Amino acid sequence: RSTYSQVAIFLESLFSAHDTIRRINKMRSQACQNGALSPVIRKTITL
Repeated sequence: RSTYSQVAIFLESLFSAHDTIRRINKMRSQACQNGALSPVIRKTITL
């Protein structure tokens, strides 16, 4: 049972990390589509 809980916690963290990455990629693609915002985002990233 302890091994199962460890696996469940691992899968949960994996899924949450995947969800976060997907959200960041979605934001990035939206920013790339919006040409006016991309220079501002680039400045923010470099800062």
